[in-house]
Amino acid sequence: MLDKTLLEVLPAGVFDKLVHLRQLYFTNNKLRKIDKGLLDNLIELEELYLYGNMLQTLPVGVFDSLVNLKKLHLGRNLLSVLPATIFDKLANLQILRMYQNRLTGIPSGCFDQLTKLTELSLHVNYITHLPSDSFIQLQSLVMLMLSNNKLIALPPRIFHHLPNLSKLSLFENQLSLLPVSTFGKMDKLKELWLYDNHLTSLADDLFINVTHLTVLTLSYNKISSISRNAFRGLDKLHKLSLQQNHLSILSENLFSYLGQLRYLSLSFNQIQSLPRDIVKGLHNLTVLKLEMNLLQNVPEGLLDSLAHVQQVHLHNNPWKCDCAISYLKQWMSSHSKVIINSTQQKNSFSTMKSQSYMFLVLSLQIHLFVSACPDGCHCYNLPNFVICNGKTLTEIPTSIPPHIQILQVIHTQMEVVRANAFLNLSSLVTLIIHQTQISHIDLGAFNNLDHLTRLSLEGNRLERLPAGLFDGLHSLQILVLQSNRLTSVEPDLFNQLVSLKDLQLHHNRLTTIADGTFDHLTQLVKLNLGKNKITNLPLKVFDKLGQLQQLWLYENQLGAIAARSLANLNSLVELGLNSNSIQHLAANVFSALPHLKTLTLSGNLLSTLPQGLLLDLPKLSQLTLYENHLSRLMPGTFGWDVFSNLGQLRNISLHNNRLQSLSPRVSLHLNVWLCDCGILGLQDWLKNHPDKALAPNRVTCHNPPALQGRPILTLVDESLACDAQSAPPVNYTTGLIPLQLNTEGERRDHYILTAARSERTNAVNGSYFFCLQKLLSTLSLLLTLIPFQLCFRSSLKWSILNSFLKIFSRTSICFVMGMIKHLPIASEQPIAHSSDDNGIKMKRRKYNSFV
Repeated sequence: MLDKTLLEVLPAGVFDKLVHLRQLYFTNNKLRKIDKGLLDNLIELEELYLYGNMLQTLPVGVFDSLVNLKKLHLGRNLLSVLPATIFDKLANLQILRMYQNRLTGIPSGCFDQLTKLTELSLHVNYITHLPSDSFIQLQSLVMLMLSNNKLIALPPRIFHHLPNLSKLSLFENQLSLLPVSTFGKMDKLKELWLYDNHLTSLADDLFINVTHLTVLTLSYNKISSISRNAFRGLDKLHKLSLQQNHLSILSENLFSYLGQLRYLSLSFNQIQSLPRDIVKGLHNLTVLKLEMNLLQNVPEGLLDSLAHVQQVHLHNNPWKCDCAISYLKQWMSSHSKVIINSTQQKNSFSTMKSQSYMFLVLSLQIHLFVSACPDGCHCYNLPNFVICNGKTLTEIPTSIPPHIQILQVIHTQMEVVRANAFLNLSSLVTLIIHQTQISHIDLGAFNNLDHLTRLSLEGNRLERLPAGLFDGLHSLQILVLQSNRLTSVEPDLFNQLVSLKDLQLHHNRLTTIADGTFDHLTQLVKLNLGKNKITNLPLKVFDKLGQLQQLWLYENQLGAIAARSLANLNSLVELGLNSNSIQHLAANVFSALPHLKTLTLSGNLLSTLPQGLLLDLPKLSQLTLYENHLSRLMPGTFGWDVFSNLGQLRNISLHNNRLQSLSPRVSLHLNVWLCDCGILGLQDWLKNHPDKALAPNRVTCHNPPALQGRPILTLVDESLACDAQSAPPVNYTTGLIPLQLNTEGERRDHYILTAARSERTNAVNGSYFFCLQKLLSTLSLLLTLIPFQLCFRSSLKWSILNSFLKIFSRTSICFVMGMIKHLPIASEQPIAHSSDDNGIKMKRRKYNSFV
């Protein structure tokens, strides 16, 4: 392995004597060329890794002697052209990766000899066209990645000879049309990714040949019309995403072919009304997203067929409060366990499930019309809210009511935001500009927005933001810049955002972040830099972010992480490094992160983990390492000495590696076991698997005091009471972790039983204050909705009044009992009990073996 040696040239004959070499890594160097003949003696070579260099061309015949080659990685170079015969002798090649180069096209017949190829990665290039016969011989191909190119059109029948294709990615191109002949018979295609293109319509039977599709993403396009039978044949589809398009009208029974659909997103469109039968037949649907549209009501009966729905997102629609809204109110009241709102909307009642809160959520989303409103906009109050989505709008209207607090500008033809565009809107708290044609924002555009706390510029065409653009926004707490075309960030851009807590920069084209960029963001809690093209991190780039809790760097091109760059992130709880090109980690890279709970390292190139890597992460509860090149786990990394320091680890994912063995024994001692009736399952497992637990007699009780120090194996049923009076106010949990190891050799499924001690919970939990808040909210809501009852029938009036009386009495009792007992009011812990003089005891259950 010759990694990061900074070599620019390989001398002739350097590999001549390595005739039995199977793997060659020459990665992350500065290699500019490979001379013909350099690899001629490597006749047994199976894997060749040349990614992360500066290769500009490949000489004809350079790979001709590598007849046994199975994997060829040429990603992250500067290749702009490929010789037509460059791969002709690689008949055994299975994986070919050429992502992140400068390719503008593919020669006809270039892949014709690669009949065993299963993966072809061409994403992040500049490809503008593909020959119609590009993939005609690739009948073994399973994964084809063409995303993030400049494809304007696809030749007819280009995908007609790929019977084994399972995943096809075409997102982030410039496709405006998909002919019906695009997709051939592909019974194994499961995932089709088409988001972030320029599609305007979907024709009948477009997907008729991909009947086994489970995931179809069409978001971030310009789709304004979908033919009635566009989705015919997709009876196995699970997920359909149509968000961020230009839809205003949906055909009746448009989704009737999608009987297995579980997730449907129509958010961020311009839908004004829904056909009565639009979701009819979607009996398996669990998530329905309708937020950020122009809906004023829902047809009666529309949601009744959704028997398994768990989430219905309705927020940020201009609901009209008249008699027609009664169906939606009744449905919400009768589905109190369904999450009605989105967890992403600030100050939303996102997870409140009682009837009173469902009614409260509804009242907050019924906006009343405000008279004076500019053309192309809709104005509402409660709160003061304006949506501007006129397709003819080319600039921010000047006649927007000055007292508004929320302004949304979506789906317009606006290309520029001028200086002082919001000068008269000094009360603005939230400003959202989504899915427009904006490519430039003048300096001073956000002048006089002293109260602005949320600014979202998602899904535009911004390539650059001038330094000083956000100056004066001292109250800003959330800044969303995701899904633009930013290639760099000015070092002084964020200097005056002293209150910022959440910065979203993901899904751009950033290649690097300069030192000092975040130095003034001392209050920042969340930073998302995922889905960019970042190749390295300056050592001091995060030095001033002592309050940061969540840092996402997923789907970049990072080859390494220096410990110094994370040294000052003492508050970090979540770190996402998945889907990069990381090959090595220093043993101390995470040593300064004592509060880290979630660490994702999946989808990298790690072949080993250093000893002691996790020693300084006592709070780690979730670790993902799947889809790497791990072949063995060092004892110093995952041995029992390390597991003893990971007392809160609940989930570890290691599938899709090269592991061939893992010790099946389990260490359970030195935990604070609560020996009540809930310990019976563990006792059964210890008795039935004495060979699988280390020191089973040292697995002892910690509570209750009467049993402290007693081995769990010696307990008898009669001593295991579940007495609410004597139980300590601490949650002790036992977690079963399924650890699946998909290996290239031997596959084993291990179930590791780990004991994790959770943090002490607050027994009081603010219960009586919570009930007081509910009580006051109920009274306030009753007064607010009294005028709206005028349009209700007499029986409905009494029904509403009766509901409020019930809510009022419940919340009153809740408040009083909370004050008297000073105890948690709402316990979510189910208790199966029977009366007994000695306490409350649970019946012994039958437990299946864990292993």
